[in-house]
Amino acid sequence: WAPGRGRGAHAFDQRSAGILLGADAPVGAGLAGVSVGYSNVRTDSQDGVARTRADAYQLSVYGSANAGHVFVDGTAAYTYVDYDTTRRLAFGGLARQASASPKGHDLSLATKLGTRHALGGWQAEPSLGLDYYRLYRSRFSESGAGAASLHVASDTRHLIMPSVGVRVSRTFDLNGYAVSPELRARYYHHLGDRQTAVEATLAGIGGTAFRVDGASLGRSTGVVGASLAAQRSQHLQFFASYDATLNRDLTAHTVSAGLTYRW
Repeated sequence: WAPGRGRGAHAFDQRSAGILLGADAPVGAGLAGVSVGYSNVRTDSQDGVARTRADAYQLSVYGSANAGHVFVDGTAAYTYVDYDTTRRLAFGGLARQASASPKGHDLSLATKLGTRHALGGWQAEPSLGLDYYRLYRSRFSESGAGAASLHVASDTRHLIMPSVGVRVSRTFDLNGYAVSPELRARYYHHLGDRQTAVEATLAGIGGTAFRVDGASLGRSTGVVGASLAAQRSQHLQFFASYDATLNRDLTAHTVSAGLTYRW
């Protein structure tokens, strides 16, 4: 569950569920692997005007290398997203609903360099990171709202985010369960596209396209979070997590829980 609020934009509620399957193998002092995933994401504006449903399918490769206390992690992923959007139109005596089904093709690359340190039974991992995202949404045409439907142009955004952060964790034995609390904090600096915008024409008029600017993404973003994992056997683990994302234009709270099975 992830409600968020952006300056200049309506607040929204977001719920998602998914599954991720991966396989990896040791490579020297590190590992390499591949994973496939699916998630269903439901986003609703709190004013009830807009709704988005999305099915996302992801393929990723990942790896890590270790040398003493130093580690390097890396991930590359491609995600195909099938959107289903609706928005309500109500002005004067007009009440209509516009629907569309745009597609998304997203590419992400991420790497992290850090060190591991033992601190009185806890393990601390300070690290530097670099994330890159190419987010593409296809052009689409709405239906159901007559002349008020929109023809929307395709859009591509590039996000480049160097980061610095730390996570601290520890594992306790509690009645036969291995319980692992974790605290983390990370700062991101955005070097890529910050402004979201839509270029469109009205179906009933056409002509010159107009542009609507959405909420901007601040240059600086902080993420703080905590999680708890519990494991009784080497195969099955339960986890719960909370993260708060904070910048000048957005506040988001994310709560997640799930099961991890290893074999």
